[in-house]
Amino acid sequence: MTVIATKSKTSPYFFIDDIDPVIATTLDKALSYYPEDYERTNAYITGTWDGRERLFKRSKRGSWYFPLGLVERVKTVIEAFGDTIVLSGVDSYHHPYDRGTVGLQWSSDIKLRDYQRDAFLSLLKSPLGCGVLSLPTSAGKTIISLKYAEYRNFPFMVLVHRKELMTQWQKEIKKHLGIEAGLIGDKSKDYGDIASVCMVQTLQRDHSLIPSVDVLIADECHIVAAQTVYDVCMHSSARYRCALSATPTRNDHSEMKIWAACGTVVANITVPDLIDAGYIARPDFRFFRMSPVKISNPREWAKVYREGIVANEQRNAVIVQSAIELARSGRQVYIHVAHIDHGTYLKNKIEPYITETVFLNGKDKTSLRKKTIQDFKDGKIRIMISTLLKEGVDLPSLDALIYAAGYKSSVMTIQTIGRALRKTESKDNAIIVDFIDSGNKMIALHSDERFRTYCETYGKYCQLNVVNR
Repeated sequence: MTVIATKSKTSPYFFIDDIDPVIATTLDKALSYYPEDYERTNAYITGTWDGRERLFKRSKRGSWYFPLGLVERVKTVIEAFGDTIVLSGVDSYHHPYDRGTVGLQWSSDIKLRDYQRDAFLSLLKSPLGCGVLSLPTSAGKTIISLKYAEYRNFPFMVLVHRKELMTQWQKEIKKHLGIEAGLIGDKSKDYGDIASVCMVQTLQRDHSLIPSVDVLIADECHIVAAQTVYDVCMHSSARYRCALSATPTRNDHSEMKIWAACGTVVANITVPDLIDAGYIARPDFRFFRMSPVKISNPREWAKVYREGIVANEQRNAVIVQSAIELARSGRQVYIHVAHIDHGTYLKNKIEPYITETVFLNGKDKTSLRKKTIQDFKDGKIRIMISTLLKEGVDLPSLDALIYAAGYKSSVMTIQTIGRALRKTESKDNAIIVDFIDSGNKMIALHSDERFRTYCETYGKYCQLNVVNR
């Protein structure tokens, strides 16, 4: 018999004091992974590290311990050896504090859709009441998580990583729960009586700022695997955890840290499911095949990217022409770039033809960013170019997106495309423009990876509509 126990009501770990060495070795493998490029590290090359990032560890006192989100994986491994499991302290785990409920009540007229209700119930039934909701952008992850907070009826915090998301969550909490959430981050340290929206960067710098709450909602949970975010989650005393993302995966293979900090995926709705049901807009893809570009130093990524993407005259000309044509046809256009000078260049080329064109980037003041995004929502801006709008920003009027940034990140790509797929009464489709790049194996690989991501995510709605240029 193996006893898995909690040591305190405020610890996000489970402990095993006595375990068969063979089982421990198996758990070590089951609760570890190889991070991206591990084989290139000096520690691996010199033989001082075997390349595994481990989440099943041994304390100085000899006990084994692991994060709360992996309890089901541990149980599965132990039971596979024919051993029985005893969970000790789980009752207290489900009742972390004796301060009572806080009287949360739903105050908006929005009701859960069928698939949202299913996701909500799956979260409630999950081990320890924790889990990840993997739903596409525009599927209502915010609504489900706030319903979860209302059901738990305890103080809660929302963990975000961008300023725009702080104010957006504050508005949503006010709208649906009727309470004023405090803001921690961006020079603010205003704790809410019941809810706080917190910048992870602020909490990581000072763990003493982490609110003492029972419920943690981690927005855009693919960032949880980043070490700083994982660190904040594992310093939180929250016993109920709900993580949200359209793409709960990582290009560096560290998804296990997401499960460790927040629980495993309990609901997984696909984009085609929601398009078929009429909940999100249909993507109409247009791929422009670019002529091969000659790169002066084809092995140095910085130069490859600049000459093949940022300063590629043919590619930029297509971006400019497409943006102008889409805007003139009545579309509201967003152009996603990765470099500030790329955005500045495109704005200068487009603005003489479409005067309602702006470029927004991370160096702009928060007040300007808020006003610009609001003006775009209000239709005062026809074309917005930005490095920012990958995640979380709600832009329902957006119905044309040009993915000018290149790169291969599946997370970044899908999060960005999702901005255009919010359905409205006047919008049932969105035009997505991307490029088939060639002339260098690195940019060609990135282009191929983006197309593969589109096919995997959008299925039958990803048609190879190629325009040769």
